Amino acid sequence: MLVVEDNPAVAEVATAYLQQLGYMVKQVGSAPEALELLGNDPKIDLVFSDILMPGGINGLELGHAIRTQYPAMPVLLSTGYSGSASDAVRQGFVVLQKPFDIAALEQALRETRRWKVEQPAQRVVG
Repeated sequence: MLVVEDNPAVAEVATAYLQQLGYMVKQVGSAPEALELLGNDPKIDLVFSDILMPGGINGLELGHAIRTQYPAMPVLLSTGYSGSASDAVRQGFVVLQKPFDIAALEQALRETRRWKVEQPAQRVVG
């Protein structure tokens, strides 16, 4: 799993939760870094990204790029802002509201993986 988060403290919490849930986690701080790593690491099976990030590509744009380049890759987005969440949900992404706990993260991951089977999820979690 790949965590894409520009805030190191949030990235550490997300990574710790994911590791507690049994995931092997890689972490990057921007969408361009995520796209580069996805191109070089076939073991990544899900991307968990913040929506609002600096660096020219936000999490929603990253999600669309991943869907284009890696159509089988599930993408879970996260934000603390309801406007960003609404936009992403309208575009078919599962969105986890910040702050979140490990139970909400686990539920959002289940819904994200289910989205790849059912499409579209259209859900906000948390």
